[in-house]
Formats: sequence, structure tokens, C-alpha cells
Amino acid sequence: MSTSLKRRVNSILAAGVAVAMLVGVTACGGSDAAVDDSGKPIVTIMSTKNSLTKIDPAETQWFKELEAACDCTIQWDTVSVDAWQQQKAAVLTSGEVADISIALFGQSDLAGYPYFEDLSDDLDQLPSVKKFFEDRDYARKSATTMDGNIYQIPNDVVSQGESNYTGQTFLINKTWLDKLGLDIPRTWDELTEVLRAFKTQDPNGNGEADEIPWNIRAMETSGFGWYSPFQLINSTGISTAMTMSPAGPEGIYAKDGKVGNFLQTENFRQVVEYLSELTSEGLIPQAGWTKDDSKWNSELQSDGETAITGMAITWDTTSFGGLSDQYVSIPVPSSSDDPADATAEQAQLASYDGIAIKADAPNKEAIFKVVEKMMDTDVSVAQFFGDLGEYVTKLGDKSYEIPQEQYDAVSAGEYGMGNRGYSYFPEGITIENNPVEHFDETTRIYRDQAPGLDSDDYWPGYVIPNDEDAKTLSDNRTQLLNYVVTQVSQWVSNGGLDDASWDEFQDRIKALGVEDNIALWQKWYDEYAKL
Repeated sequence: MSTSLKRRVNSILAAGVAVAMLVGVTACGGSDAAVDDSGKPIVTIMSTKNSLTKIDPAETQWFKELEAACDCTIQWDTVSVDAWQQQKAAVLTSGEVADISIALFGQSDLAGYPYFEDLSDDLDQLPSVKKFFEDRDYARKSATTMDGNIYQIPNDVVSQGESNYTGQTFLINKTWLDKLGLDIPRTWDELTEVLRAFKTQDPNGNGEADEIPWNIRAMETSGFGWYSPFQLINSTGISTAMTMSPAGPEGIYAKDGKVGNFLQTENFRQVVEYLSELTSEGLIPQAGWTKDDSKWNSELQSDGETAITGMAITWDTTSFGGLSDQYVSIPVPSSSDDPADATAEQAQLASYDGIAIKADAPNKEAIFKVVEKMMDTDVSVAQFFGDLGEYVTKLGDKSYEIPQEQYDAVSAGEYGMGNRGYSYFPEGITIENNPVEHFDETTRIYRDQAPGLDSDDYWPGYVIPNDEDAKTLSDNRTQLLNYVVTQVSQWVSNGGLDDASWDEFQDRIKALGVEDNIALWQKWYDEYAKL
């Protein structure tokens, strides 16, 4: 069996498992209330989880508090991010979504499929959600369509420090730089020389050629997203919005108030050619373009003693585990000789996908009670970081501390759901020894590079088309990215980009609707500018 066929079969099997699992937990949906053997209502929840997360939600204290609040039985299933990317399309086709979905669906999914509750009429039953929207105007705009519908409750990340940057952080091994007498690279030319030194001069000192100069995260089938090496688009002066789903992952950006797609730019060609050159020299491993996330994460941490990664784009230095002290964040390197020409990925604010509720779910009253309890401050802190009393100490009202002996585990996200669960941190909360504050320090260098929220170069993540246009955008995006990811993967890993193939690429993406999508995004960008 060929490798491509094996991948296809595995994808189909994975999708089938996802649908079967959801059918199992939602089979009692519809008009008949689902109850357990004791007559308590059943509420099903599904979410992704980070690769380092060790907990089962059902074994935590905060989970028990959720069940107590709703006087119900909660069935919570988690799936890895990688697996969900393979399963998502099949789940949406089947309609077998959980009662509560957390961080699974973007606005285009919510608008394009009739499975999700419009919460605009439910806010009186969700007072904490209502207050959240009053306190977080950006979250309200993120959640509300121009038609006034609210299909999700965006995850609250504003008060966690993440409003300043997205976590698309360039991190380099400073220990290696110092050993080799090298400065932090500020341009592509300087970066290339650093990566060559990492490859050839045994910077980890173990006498083996095991260094990975730039350890990239593999391309996603869904487009340009988290930790993508195509963050180098920012090197050319275009500020990306890759975490601003759904527009950013397809290449949408704003420049002087005009919407474009970087796929049509010479900037994109320049990045493809540079990444291809780095791959051909072995400065990016060819296998890196298809590497599994679990292997990538394992390589970042190595054996905890000898680093093998020279540079990576990831969340912050905690991604390197016990080797974190060796790494520092660096500005986005410029493609030109002038570092000032580079920009950076935009701040995401409340752009994480949040809670969506199944429209025809039974036990709505119990579901709303679960959501309300999730927004309780104690539960939110415990869900994000780990159970109170074990991983987090409560000092007083809205005052918490993460003990130093638990810091490493909490920081790595081992005992909390982190941004894969749902948390609401109200104004005035204090968390001493908060690893997210370390994140904020790590990414502070990008504030001067990235456009501000009031800039005409900023893509606002709350730009949400109406249902009809969202469906058109989604359909075009799917066929566009199916082609783009395949073609670009070929170019960066095996070369072959020349004038003829570039012209053919441009013709194909036009035929697949890239300019139709630009026009629609411009329309809604202009509409939201009036708010």
C-alpha cells in the first residue's frame, strides 16, 4: 500500500472513530431528554487537549463541581489536536456534535452548519456570560454576527496577558549562540548563517550530528496556523493573522485598510523560496514538513539534558521543558537588510474558539448551569491551571498562587486544560507565580513589531460574515487550501518553484476563489469598520 493511500485510509478510520464516539455520547439527543440510570440529566462535552496534558477531566475536583452545579452526569471526551483536524469534517457532516463543544469550531463552521444554538436569546439564563460580554467588548464583537446571532462564547484570554501577542514566538537556543560566539539574528541572511553554524559546529557538544537547526512544526491541512514556518511572511512586511480564524489561515491580511491574500504576493513566493533553500541545505529537516506533533514536542524537550533544537516557533520557552533556560525569544527576522522592515503576527485577544452549544440538545437547563459554573472564578482557575489545593493555592477572593514546587508541571499544562478548556478570568484577579506572565515577558518584544489594534494594518478577528457569505467563504477556502497546502508542501520540501509554476499557481488559486474571498472579506471588513 502506498504512503499516500495509507494516510488516506488512516484519515478515514480516524474520522469514523470520531463520528462513532460522538454518536455514542449524543444518541439520546433531540427532543427526548438524555438521563442516566438514576434519572439525572446527561450533558456531553467534547474538547481538544494539549499534547502534554495528563489529566482526565472526570478525575478532577473542578469536574465534580460542574456536576454538582447542574445536578447532572457529565460525559467529557477529549481528542488530540492532530486527531481532531482529521475528524472535524466528518463530525460536521454527520451533525453528531456534543451538547457542549469547546475550542472545536470556528465561526465559519458555526455559520455554515445548522447544529448550533443562537445564544442571543439565552443570555438572561446565562448571567455570567452576559456580564462577560459587557466586560469584554472585543469578545462580544467576536461572538456576534452582523445578523445579531451569537453562536459561541469566545474563550477569555484578555486578562491572561495574551492580548499582547498570539504565542507565535520565535525562540532560539541562546546557549548555542553564546558557545559559537554568534549574535541574535535580525535578518534572514544572519539567520541562515546561524542555522548553518548550528548544523555543522556541534553546539550541543555531544560529538554527534543530531542538531536540528530549525525544528519546524509540520504544515496543517487546514491552512496557515499555529507555529507555522510561514510566520516568515511577517519578515517581508505583511502582518499575518494566522490565529484569527477563519480569515487568517487562508492568507487574509489588511494593509492600509485594503484586504488582500498573501498567497497572491511576491512576499509569499519569497518565503517559499527561502524555506525551500533552508530545507535543501538540511537547515530545516525535510521530514519536518510532515512530522507528527507528538514527535515535534518530544524533540523540543529532547532528553531534558542535551538540547537538539536550535530554533523553533512555539508558545514560549516552557515548550522546551527542562531545557527552557537555554532559549530566548527573538524579534521576527527581516527579509531585507533592515530589521525595521519586519512586522509580527497580530494580537488575538478573544479570538480562541470557545463554547458552542448544540441547538437541539436535550437538558438545556443543565447545560446552561454547566456553562455558568465554568465561568466561576475558582473553577476557571482550576480548569486552566490545575485543581485548587493541589496545584493552585487560593489566597483570598480572586487571589491565587501557584506554589513553586508545582510551577513546572502547571507551566507545562500537565494538570490543567489550559486554553483547551474554558476559563473566564475577571478583572481584578491576581495569580502569583503565574506562568502566563512569563509568556507575556517572552513575547513582549513583538509589541513594537506588530500593528496596534487601531491600525489599518490590523485584521480584527471579530469580522464575521453573515451566514450566506460565511458558507461561500468556507466552501472556497476548503477547495483553495486543499490545493495550496499540497502544492506548497511540494515546493518547500522538494523545490521546483519557477516562473512557470508560480504563474500556474496564481491561475489555479484565482479559479478556486481566492479573489472572490478577498472581495467578501473586504465587504465585511468595511461593514464592521462602521460599528
